[in-house]
Amino acid sequence: MPIDTFAPEPYVVLKTILVTVSSVNGEFNAEWFDANIHFSGENEQEAVSNLKGLILDIFETCSSEPKESLGTEPARQLAVMKEHIQKRS
Repeated sequence: MPIDTFAPEPYVVLKTILVTVSSVNGEFNAEWFDANIHFSGENEQEAVSNLKGLILDIFETCSSEPKESLGTEPARQLAVMKEHIQKRS
């Protein structure tokens, strides 16, 4: 499932984010494998919506930290996200 927008949030999708959604034990899991970010919900739409919120939270948090203070995985996630997301000025 593609993510092409974060509207109404002030972010631009530079490159489509491909998300996998699967059903597990009555819940739906949405995962962006490239950035190793996932979230669940009661249905596909909720899982993807929750994932989009988490992506932006991680992007904001990691972007506000000095690069040298990020661990290996957060630094990798931020690099992947910067290829796909940009905050509107």
